[in-house]
Amino acid sequence: MEAGRPRLAPAIKVDRLHDEDEDDLGEDRGKIYFPEANSARDRVRKWAIQSVGNRPRDHAVRDLLFGALQRDRRNWIFSKLVKQKPRWMMRDTFGLGDPLRMSVLKYRALHFCHLMHLARMREDADEQSTRIIERLERCWPTTVQVEWTGAGQRTTQDLCGYARHCPFCFGRRVLELYERLLAGLCHLNSGLLLWLGITSVTDTELDEICDVQAPRDRLTHVRKEFGLAMQQAAKGLGGEGGLTVFQIGPHLAQKPVWHGNERALQEQIGFNYRIAVLAGVPAVAARELYAGGSFDMSDLDVRMACHDRGLLDRVEWHLLSAANPGEMRRAVFGCPPSSKSNTSVQEGLFAFQPWMLANFRQWQEHLELTRHQHLFDTWGSWKTALPAAPRAESPPSMVNAPTRRGKYRGRLALQGKNQERQDNASARRVALLPNVQGLLAGLHGDQQPLGRVELKRLLHARGYQVSDRDCRWLVRHLSTNST
Repeated sequence: MEAGRPRLAPAIKVDRLHDEDEDDLGEDRGKIYFPEANSARDRVRKWAIQSVGNRPRDHAVRDLLFGALQRDRRNWIFSKLVKQKPRWMMRDTFGLGDPLRMSVLKYRALHFCHLMHLARMREDADEQSTRIIERLERCWPTTVQVEWTGAGQRTTQDLCGYARHCPFCFGRRVLELYERLLAGLCHLNSGLLLWLGITSVTDTELDEICDVQAPRDRLTHVRKEFGLAMQQAAKGLGGEGGLTVFQIGPHLAQKPVWHGNERALQEQIGFNYRIAVLAGVPAVAARELYAGGSFDMSDLDVRMACHDRGLLDRVEWHLLSAANPGEMRRAVFGCPPSSKSNTSVQEGLFAFQPWMLANFRQWQEHLELTRHQHLFDTWGSWKTALPAAPRAESPPSMVNAPTRRGKYRGRLALQGKNQERQDNASARRVALLPNVQGLLAGLHGDQQPLGRVELKRLLHARGYQVSDRDCRWLVRHLSTNST
């Protein structure tokens, strides 16, 4: 049985809001239903598809998200939805070509699984976790262009900023870094080579390697032992600068145990720590290092003798060319599993972690462990080679605010409420003005206009309940028109 599948086993049958002959996975006359499916399906439907991008950058983000989901067999719900093609997911796509229709289908399948998982997390969440879940649910989707058609107002500024938990913010952050890489490395010589190294270790394997048990101490141990060792290995291969990416994914496994003469499976829940390094080798160093036209990986034994070979033996190294746009893209985003290109690179520098498979304890613990942790770190010459992150076209106080502070959303709500009160006050005063003019014309004629206090007393006597601000506006407006 695949790891994680018992946890996602469907529960009771619930009322359905879609085609009556399909179950929640799109199978005709199926029997698989989820209690969270109706609410998740309703939310996905409220995001109307406006267009499906066909640019390279659009396909790159899809390769990053959809490719990782399809490579991991634990994501059986996503794979089943893509295979069965539920009718409600295929609606409004008949004017598109088959590749673009599949892009819409995979986006809706991902969004559906993501929202179902958040609904499950809400059942055990405390007040703080509930606020985070609400931000994740409101986050503006990517991979296709959508428009919100549900209740309330949402804009493209509604971004949660949790790139380690939200697939859409994760795709945006990686795409932003990729464009910075293209802009920052283009001034270097065209002979730049890239070393891509990837490795991972699970909590079960760490039990045999180290005696550290506390989750945060384990995180620090893996960062130092694996991250620094891979960085030094990349420098030994000629790398003068690069990126180090550290990600955590859910580890779901079943360990065989014996109770007397009976064999049973004990569920093990933990983390999978993934470390990836991308290093650049300048053309001059590359010609000296690889003078023979090719590189023998056995040379690693000489350059890495000072490091723990037990750790470095786990690393998969790939040699790519920065001058080739296709290889640069694969180095960052990876390839979809259906790719027919002749390359050994399947996963790139980044890999989407399927947190929709995790239970609440894993999800919350990961949230605490990665709080204030950067998604990637630069080292060497790349610290200055990469340009700064692009800024949005908005007021300085609002620039990139969703990822910098939680007050941003409250400030926007306050601005909207203030504008609503101002509009209501203006409409109320304009409607009251003709009645006040008629009242004053019948009482005073050519006498001096009343002040604020006298006008308020007169209007209260006639049954008009007005505030001091309304009276000030009326007096100012009447005096301006009289002159």
